[in-house]
Amino acid sequence: MSSITNRKYIFVSSSTPWLFSTSTSHPFYLIQNNLLMKKFATLFPTLFLLVFATAQDYIIQTVGATAFDPNELTIFVGETVEWQNTGGFHNVNGTQAAYPDNPESFGNDVGSGWTFQFTFNMPGIYNYHCDPHQNNGMTGTITVLEAGGGASALIIAGLADPQPNVNGSGAASGAKTLELYAIEDINDLSIYGIGVANNGGGSDGEEFTFPAVAVPAGSCIMLTDSNNLSNFQTFFGFDPDFLVPSGASAAVGFNGDDALELYMNGQVVDVFGDINTDGSGTSWEYTDGWVYRVNATGPDGSTFVEANWTYSGVDALQDDVFTMNEQFAAPFPNCSYSTLGTSDIIANNDAVNLPIDVASDIDILANDMYPNGITTLTVNTPPTGGTAQANGTTNITYTPNPAFCGSDQFTYEICDQFSCAQAVVSITIDCPTVYPEYPIGLVTADADGNGLGDSLQVNCSLTGVVYGVDLRGGDGLSFTIIGSDNEGINVFNFNEVDGYQVQEGDEITVQGEIIDFNGLTEILAETILMNSSGNTLIDPTDVTSLGEDTESQLVRMTGMTFVDAAQWLGDGSSFNVEITDGTNTFVMRIDNDVDAADMPVPNVPAGSTMNIIGIGGQYDQDEPFTEGYQLLPRYMADITVVTDVATKERSLLDHISLFPNPADDYLYIASDIVPDEIRLSNALGQILQRIPAAHENRIDITKLPAGLYSLTFIKGDALATATFVKK
Repeated sequence: MSSITNRKYIFVSSSTPWLFSTSTSHPFYLIQNNLLMKKFATLFPTLFLLVFATAQDYIIQTVGATAFDPNELTIFVGETVEWQNTGGFHNVNGTQAAYPDNPESFGNDVGSGWTFQFTFNMPGIYNYHCDPHQNNGMTGTITVLEAGGGASALIIAGLADPQPNVNGSGAASGAKTLELYAIEDINDLSIYGIGVANNGGGSDGEEFTFPAVAVPAGSCIMLTDSNNLSNFQTFFGFDPDFLVPSGASAAVGFNGDDALELYMNGQVVDVFGDINTDGSGTSWEYTDGWVYRVNATGPDGSTFVEANWTYSGVDALQDDVFTMNEQFAAPFPNCSYSTLGTSDIIANNDAVNLPIDVASDIDILANDMYPNGITTLTVNTPPTGGTAQANGTTNITYTPNPAFCGSDQFTYEICDQFSCAQAVVSITIDCPTVYPEYPIGLVTADADGNGLGDSLQVNCSLTGVVYGVDLRGGDGLSFTIIGSDNEGINVFNFNEVDGYQVQEGDEITVQGEIIDFNGLTEILAETILMNSSGNTLIDPTDVTSLGEDTESQLVRMTGMTFVDAAQWLGDGSSFNVEITDGTNTFVMRIDNDVDAADMPVPNVPAGSTMNIIGIGGQYDQDEPFTEGYQLLPRYMADITVVTDVATKERSLLDHISLFPNPADDYLYIASDIVPDEIRLSNALGQILQRIPAAHENRIDITKLPAGLYSLTFIKGDALATATFVKK
């Protein structure tokens, strides 16, 4: 049998565990308020007998009508468990009649307000339940280990989940490391093994067993996956003690939200993390960071004792540049565990991001080690960009100077009754983003002709008037703003911005970053400022083709007909319709958020054409982004059927007029025909009212908010839309 005498990794292929006994101290446990505390006590024989003759070693409480808490426990022969019924009618049934494999029977009668104690004198696994609530899952398990030989001589000392050079190509990324510590001599390490409980899914059992080697007391044992040897060597600067073979890599394949169990002779004797809880977002998460055992604590059995650990915090070992542990502000404190409560105090560096112009409390002690408590906390070297004030021995308040942003740091010192330690706090305050005011046409220009704006990823502030409706629907925003020179841009965000509700005619200022989506230049809105409403819209520009110069502009194409009118779906969905001037073909896009999406196809009789107003768009998924141009009508009123003189009388608008316009209380309709239906819509294209066939010559608009509205008149297969303004 070999032994570990210096740091040289051992590659493990297989092993067979065997039992041995090393423990010389009696562990005393108490479960109270969901915490398990373990104390090693040295007592005179008379006091020892008194304590264990009158007190329980464990307390298990009932929780409602569904559970024992805790419902799983690992103890030693000769220890006593007390069940406390704090409410309801329950009992404990661990009889061999219910569980024939139990080494011995235990239990009590159903009742309320009781306590029940049982001393376990035989090793083994005991199952039990509450008779009235067994079907509700009110069950439990107690594992009893051999006395004298069951106390673990090995503990979990720490876990590291480093991700240095996370965006680079360095070999140091992902050197997941487990550290164990031998608190006593171990004659045969093969009685121990480890297993990872992933994502709160409970125990996966023992996934790796150590080889048959001897380990002296005080040994620090570090292990990693065999595939990570070079990563480990680069990160720590030395070799690991054990390499877990790739076939068993799950044993060290933990992430920063996973728990880890240490086994001895097949039983859990120490644990980090709650095996039944996904650690993401919990106080014990260590993603891209580390955790380390507090000196003179452990082993903790199968119950996770959160207070027995020091936490680096998430991302403490993540960086784009650093590749070695010692380069980080809060490095993994490998091989620093001590069984003595009077070990040295350790202060670790901190790195924090703080808001501008706000005083912030920094928990500088979160990754420090102070097994003997703290007597003083002082700021030794003050910051230059603000002030740092110690709050007793709890934390430090950093107050930045007005408008200060950038990097700052200070040094603090913590002391106990034996010694002192210092560390540096590095502070980063992100400077606020500056949004210079630019004309819209400047940031949408395409000088190199690749179909993309020249100002991508530029932060700026743009002002324009809103045209059309919100094409995002639901959550988020997607609409167009256009300046007085008809230069426009699409405004986009996946989420709502400043509560803004899209309304055509609003003048707004948008602050954000210039981006593109399939060739369409956009501004990713961070802030939307409302300037005014009800602004006059510009006249559309007449164009004969679509391209970069029509993108997000209000344009009009005349003399158009459908290539295939059947492409018009009219079912409320989004669809494309091809239109032509007789020579060239273009794409008209009907978005499901405009009123035209659920209207019948416009009737274009032979000899007639359409004048179509819309906003120029683009959808091109391939470079260069110089194709896929579209015309997007804002509403049905943007599509007008134009007939020749011989058929002009068929135009509904020749028979209809609205007055007064703008209107206040009532809108009057003068018409010499009876429409089949009249639809009243708002500027968003939402139909507010349907008026059936009638000689209706007056519409009550007193309850309508001020704004732009439209009336669509339908007669047979013809329709026409007229707009009016409610004052």
